[in-house]
Amino acid sequence: MVSFIERLGSALNLNLHRPMRVPDGGWRFAQGKPHYQRAPAPSEADIERLLVRLIGRITRCWVGAGVWVMEGEASSLDVDSADEEGLAGWAGAAVRDRIAVGPLAGPRTMRLRGPTLAGSLSSTPGALSASHEGFSLNGALAWGARERDTLERRCRYRASGPLSNERWSIDGDGLLVPELERPLRDATPQCLFEALDCLARLAAPIPRPHSPLIRYHGVFAPHARHRAGVLGRPRARAPSADEAPKAALARAAMTWRQRRRRVDDGAYTTLASASARAALGRSRGGR
Repeated sequence: MVSFIERLGSALNLNLHRPMRVPDGGWRFAQGKPHYQRAPAPSEADIERLLVRLIGRITRCWVGAGVWVMEGEASSLDVDSADEEGLAGWAGAAVRDRIAVGPLAGPRTMRLRGPTLAGSLSSTPGALSASHEGFSLNGALAWGARERDTLERRCRYRASGPLSNERWSIDGDGLLVPELERPLRDATPQCLFEALDCLARLAAPIPRPHSPLIRYHGVFAPHARHRAGVLGRPRARAPSADEAPKAALARAAMTWRQRRRRVDDGAYTTLASASARAALGRSRGGR
């Protein structure tokens, strides 16, 4: 199983998503050789039971970490970090969808609502989907083992960055307006951010050091005992006679003099190009 940890929601809020690529079966090892066994497709009841189990485990983990407060039968996530500065305060504001910095700090993020969109948005979960206590689980996406292009496209989509320069615009008041992929549940097609608050929103989802956002589980884990038997070992292409000297030089460590010469050569090339452009501009100006 491969999981992609996404920390940024569509409205630039700190909202944890974990899309997973799960095989539709498992491996049975006999005499050191893997044999794949396909599992039956899940039902709606299986998705419901899995979601309830995940909620219980995640809640116990949060209670142990001290971020989930239990008060009798009521429970809530402790993100009241308005008085904190730095990433902790920005993350708390991003979770609650509030303005973190600037003269307007405290209220909720500015939104543009579309009353005509309220009737077109459906709140009922689709097939093989479940939603409970703020958690949701969707298992409707599936593709065959030989659909490698679909698998690559899905993995590239999840591994890519959450933002795109083409989706941003600036309104007449100088506010940043990200284009949402789809309207939010409250019929909000657009959100408005000041420049400073937008930088705080973009900084809040940054994970801690040594926390990879793509993780491998089961037999796909880096130190799994049967990983090589399932995935096989990549075959390195032997370099040709012409490529062998270049490959050896690429693997060899560069000396300090070689590194300095490479930097100087690049600087000289840049200066020469700039000088040539300046001379060409003067010649054109003289004409």
